[in-house]
Amino acid sequence: MPTPPFFDLLNSLESFNDIEKYSTFHIVNATYKTSIDGNSHITTDILIPRTLRNTKYQGPRPVIVRIHGGFLVTGSSLYPPWFSNWILEYALLNNAIIISPNYRLLPEVTGRDILDDVNDFWDWLHSGSVDPIIWGAGYQSVTLDQSSVLMIGESAGGYLAIQLAITYPSKICGVIAAYPMVHLQSKFYTEAYSKPIVGVPNIPVSLLDDHLTMITTKDNSRIEWVTAADPPDRLELAFSIVQNGKFLDIFGSKDKELFPLERLQDLILTGQSVQLPPMFIFHGEQDSAVPVDSSRVFVRFLWEKLPQARVMFYTQDGDHGFDAEATLETPWLRDGLERISKVCNSKSQTHIKMITDFSGVSLKGKTAIVTGASRGLGAGIALLLAKRGANVVVNYVSDGSAKRAQEVVDQINNQIGTKAILCRADVSKLEEIPLLVDAALKISETGKIEILIHNAAQGLEANLVDTTPEFYETHLNCNVRGPIFLTKAVVPHIAKGGRIVFISSAGARLGVAGQTVYAATKAADEALVRVWAKELGQSHNITVNCVNPGPIATDQWFQSDEQFLKDMQPLIESTPAAARVGEVDDVAPLVAFLCSDDARWTTGACLSANGGLYN
Repeated sequence: MPTPPFFDLLNSLESFNDIEKYSTFHIVNATYKTSIDGNSHITTDILIPRTLRNTKYQGPRPVIVRIHGGFLVTGSSLYPPWFSNWILEYALLNNAIIISPNYRLLPEVTGRDILDDVNDFWDWLHSGSVDPIIWGAGYQSVTLDQSSVLMIGESAGGYLAIQLAITYPSKICGVIAAYPMVHLQSKFYTEAYSKPIVGVPNIPVSLLDDHLTMITTKDNSRIEWVTAADPPDRLELAFSIVQNGKFLDIFGSKDKELFPLERLQDLILTGQSVQLPPMFIFHGEQDSAVPVDSSRVFVRFLWEKLPQARVMFYTQDGDHGFDAEATLETPWLRDGLERISKVCNSKSQTHIKMITDFSGVSLKGKTAIVTGASRGLGAGIALLLAKRGANVVVNYVSDGSAKRAQEVVDQINNQIGTKAILCRADVSKLEEIPLLVDAALKISETGKIEILIHNAAQGLEANLVDTTPEFYETHLNCNVRGPIFLTKAVVPHIAKGGRIVFISSAGARLGVAGQTVYAATKAADEALVRVWAKELGQSHNITVNCVNPGPIATDQWFQSDEQFLKDMQPLIESTPAAARVGEVDDVAPLVAFLCSDDARWTTGACLSANGGLYN
């Protein structure tokens, strides 16, 4: 029997703003871990929407694993003030089952013990133990859809959700991390100084010392099992630990696996393939409990080192827990949830498939050249074209980008299943352009090249008075001369009905200081689109278009100089669409559409994907 989409926010018929918390759920408490002596237990709460008694929604149901916060010192699975209403709304809207585990708390145990707990919980969740519990609660025809596990964690729970995502990336369809504690080695946790948390001034370290004395036994071991503590119980203890710089002393600092950044760095340095589920991370700008810079450091690391990772990052005005009053209609939250929803739908067994990009986009059997495809937007375009069925030439230019380009090729060949080939070639050098054509013909199924994406570009900044002839030539050769002569080389091999797409820039129209040459070259590209649409359309039935992105969160964006980023901030904040920097996923689907048969009557167009930046 068809069941509704996993997270179909687009067709919400009612608001759950006025529900009494938990009243629309059947709550069952279950044990997932027991001490060796059998006397102590760690439990989880299972929240089953009462609507699942309706036979319409029986069968496999999506799963939300929600992990509570509290500095890993306090909190519990169902403490009402810390269980955001939007999570309950989200589950009810989609008849999803929430599973919210407890875990042992600091300082009775260490961070290693807590990670062991959540890993044991994960094993229990996938052991087949949950379905019988649901049946015993009176929902005999309901089961868990293990292909649709969405992680949600707040604060310390966000840290644990991300840790599970690093460990089990293929079994998690997405992660929502609210103000997560992901940079535990920052001075906020390691140094003692005046740091009021949500208005609470510093708690003396003596409170912590007294507690440690109380829980330490004669053999210097500690009482092992404290698994739930509803604030205000232990809240001052948590503040005392953090405000006095004692967190790592309690948590443990020698095990790199305790720290997400260090874990990922080690995986990358040792050459291991790192795949993360899509993440939606949000944080309050005035967060006094978990500083927003912790999320910024983590997100920038992901954007720079793992450009293929799909990471959405939103900041809003507010202190810790600012989302408590948010609803599914809150614009920034709705936007992030819709994006995560689409990814979860693509993996779920329990939905009617949503239209995630453009429903008619099929590029099966076509061959595409994507220049500058080792990272950022180019890599995202190459991967999406492959997912739509295309074989792809992944172009890169230097030793520094070779590894990333190879990762894109490996992902296409080994995970997506179409064909990809590496091609090192500098489009600004005329003698290297034939290498791209040769590579495309090697993997072509038709002996033709169907798609050409001009993405490679030089985008350095210089004011007019600082512009040299060499600077001008470098940009002109890469951004204008290269596309002209690459297109000339491809045209004899391009199939009837072929597609050429330029990646232009909002800089061609905005007039940003420091972009004299870059803006001029991008404006020239847009002129080429209009000219070639006539020339190549009439002679070869080729469409030629461009996509004009706004600022996109790639490593190039974060490497921009400080003054440029400062100048751009007012423009970004004034954009109608969520006032944010764009992401690769905001642009790549539009490129895929222009490459498809659905765009057969679209040519000579420059389509904007910029959140309304200059509309």
